[in-house]
Amino acid sequence: MLKLYGDHYFHSGVLHTGNGKPCQDYAISGNFGEAAFGIVSDGCSSGGNTDVGSRLISLATASAIREHWKTAPKMATQEIDFRRRVLTLGIRQLLGLETKDMLATCLYIYLTPRGGFAHVAGDGVIAFLNKKGDINMSCFEWNKNMPFYPAYAEDHYKSFVDAHGGDSTTGAFTQEDWQFSSEEEYKAGDKIFYSIEDGIRGITFPVSAKTISDLAYIAVFTDGVMQIDNIDWKSAVKELTSFKSLTGEFAKRRMIRFIQNSRENGKGPIDDIAYSVIRISDSEE
Repeated sequence: MLKLYGDHYFHSGVLHTGNGKPCQDYAISGNFGEAAFGIVSDGCSSGGNTDVGSRLISLATASAIREHWKTAPKMATQEIDFRRRVLTLGIRQLLGLETKDMLATCLYIYLTPRGGFAHVAGDGVIAFLNKKGDINMSCFEWNKNMPFYPAYAEDHYKSFVDAHGGDSTTGAFTQEDWQFSSEEEYKAGDKIFYSIEDGIRGITFPVSAKTISDLAYIAVFTDGVMQIDNIDWKSAVKELTSFKSLTGEFAKRRMIRFIQNSRENGKGPIDDIAYSVIRISDSEE
């Protein structure tokens, strides 16, 4: 029987610590029943109190996933997105926050031994690592550095579409795929172009039960992983998923060590960074 273990960590980048700003990235992971989830969120630097927004988006997504697990027969991103939207709107109004405080991305993993998926709403990176040590990773970047935020649903996405030119069918962001293997090192894969409409729906990676049995980890990262001084994002992903120990807070330890090492050859993370990892094991530990 497969067992799933989640862990996560987030860290302030040089730009925010130098300017006295709070970390606007957030990460959370957890287990319930046979399922596990991992979530990251990146608050917009030019928004409002998006350090609060990124936490609320993440916590609301976690709550929506738990509720979905109890009540829904099939896993669907639309159900989770709707539950999150209801929760975040209610909390925002209760706390007297503005929409600009909620401008944050959301990338998450939702797995069970029978299958699951990963979902991208915004920008960042997702990585799938198999038991042989091979990595398939995808990087998402938006035009004009204006990613999609789920909070844009409050005005039915009008402000977001207008900011990108007013035509929702316009190409707005890319998915760049890479593979790493010990035999071939890094190898470029597909580069896929998406429209604004695609971004609003989000990009989903279905994970079958067979695929899960072949995997060792799935990880999601905020776009801070693409902004490490003197380190390419693909190398950063590889290093952040090269776990030395698998007990306890395995992802937290790995990122702390990675940041320490990255500062030996540069400034380390320029922007805030967060990641969440689900580890897949063949036995209970």
